[in-house]
Amino acid sequence: MSDSKNQIQSASFVVPVLKLREPDPADVYTFLKNKAESAPNLFSGAPIIVDISELSDLPDLLRIKDAVGRTGFLLVGFTGIKNEADRAQFATLNIPVLSASAGSASRPQQPQIVERVKEVIKEVRVPVEKPVPVPAAKTRIFRGKIHSGQKIYAEGSDLIVIGDVGNGAEVLADGSIHVYGRLLGKAFAGIKNNDSAMIFCDSFDPELVSINGIYILSDRITDSQRMKRVAVSLNNNRIEVQSL
Repeated sequence: MSDSKNQIQSASFVVPVLKLREPDPADVYTFLKNKAESAPNLFSGAPIIVDISELSDLPDLLRIKDAVGRTGFLLVGFTGIKNEADRAQFATLNIPVLSASAGSASRPQQPQIVERVKEVIKEVRVPVEKPVPVPAAKTRIFRGKIHSGQKIYAEGSDLIVIGDVGNGAEVLADGSIHVYGRLLGKAFAGIKNNDSAMIFCDSFDPELVSINGIYILSDRITDSQRMKRVAVSLNNNRIEVQSL
């Protein structure tokens, strides 16, 4: 038996996912390079996952991998692999493959393969049970300032922060996020496929806000919104910021 004090544990991380719809490596390079240059503090050296679920054929994996690496992003691996033959090609090239659940934190909208099964349903008499009330989801409450490098995650619930979220700090929740203070860092709400999640704060000046993987950076925030009390929501895959 090993005497090592090291442990392997599971953890959740927010990782950007590149939804690949155009497999041209030059296009991938240009797109990611522009992203990296638009927010170097956010994307320089950042991990990224490439999702190929919407492609009918495998792209040139090595050229895609090289294109991503030359932009300053660090490729974690690929997701959206449809069959074992494709998976074997990744193994041959020694390129990591992630299941859908592995990337759920970057954006909960993960690739899914839905099998449509034709069923013949016969009329049967089924006893009707009374619905069981579902208890309200718990809310995680954090009191105090969240400093640079800290990450607070409310799994399966909303998150309430009574204090400031400082620059370089991250707050994440499967539900909505309420910040009773200044939001200066990054906020990721609805990270497990929750379009109805919202972000509320008393003073709005974040590095990034995201709902279900759709995000805006600080350069998209107007002077009329900055340092104001706001509500952030997702409408038709667009972030909306409303002053309160």
